[in-house]
Amino acid sequence: MIASLRGRLLERAGTNCVIEVGGGGTFARSVQSLARGGKVCLIGFVAGRDGDTSPFPLMYKAGSLHGIFVGDREMFEEMNRAIAVNQLKPVIDRVFPFEEAKQAFAHHASGQFIGKVVIQM
Repeated sequence: MIASLRGRLLERAGTNCVIEVGGGGTFARSVQSLARGGKVCLIGFVAGRDGDTSPFPLMYKAGSLHGIFVGDREMFEEMNRAIAVNQLKPVIDRVFPFEEAKQAFAHHASGQFIGKVVIQM
């Protein structure tokens, strides 16, 4: 019974979802941190493209990889022009001074906000 329970707990250890911004430089650590059946969402290559990107550890965890494309520089500049032309402004729920960053994160975690929660630097 104890061994069975321990096995189930170990099987669940890890995280369900990793937002991977490092790329090849941190990919292996992201996969290693996954719980069984977890997923890695690859969105960037901040740590470079080189590194351990073997898919086999992902397979052993029954995990999945999701690629997220955020666009290139031209698309970013086009978006910024559209924002300026249409005078779009973000909805800001609340602005916290840097000294109250802990409270800002707690407010965000509560889910009781509409729009952005801002920490002013």
